[in-house]
Amino acid sequence: NAQKCGREPRSSAVEFRRIDDRDYVRGLIHCGSGWKDPVCGHQISLQRAKDIQAVIGPHRKAGGDVVLGTFTVAHDQFTVSHNQRDRLAPMLKTISKAFHLTTSGRAWKKVQDVVGARIVVVGWVRSAEITVGEYGWHPHFHALFFIDRILTEDEIEALE
Repeated sequence: NAQKCGREPRSSAVEFRRIDDRDYVRGLIHCGSGWKDPVCGHQISLQRAKDIQAVIGPHRKAGGDVVLGTFTVAHDQFTVSHNQRDRLAPMLKTISKAFHLTTSGRAWKKVQDVVGARIVVVGWVRSAEITVGEYGWHPHFHALFFIDRILTEDEIEALE
């Protein structure tokens, strides 16, 4: 529960500590919501970054490369009526489909034809980021693609 997060004790034992002029509290409820609670969201982001770094380092040491791709939806692809603009589900469906098409079948073969070389994606990590603003929802995916070898500058430029 995000309302109780960091405010109510998990049990009767709450511990206060001071380390290097910083105060710490243990034993409080944590909601663990990356979407509803900025404090838990920040902690989750830090842990995910550590997890990803733990994979990137060894992959690069083994001779692989890592490239970032971002998938989003232009607002003009949807109707301009206020109700449609506020609907998140169709946008998520569209970028999910774009991601799938980019990473499989003919679309990926076309990317390789443009690049002019065989590029093997051995895995990926994908994360959704959803913001909302003046024009409604703005969802996008960030994906780290793990490539089997180091890409040349020309290949990277062609992928862009």
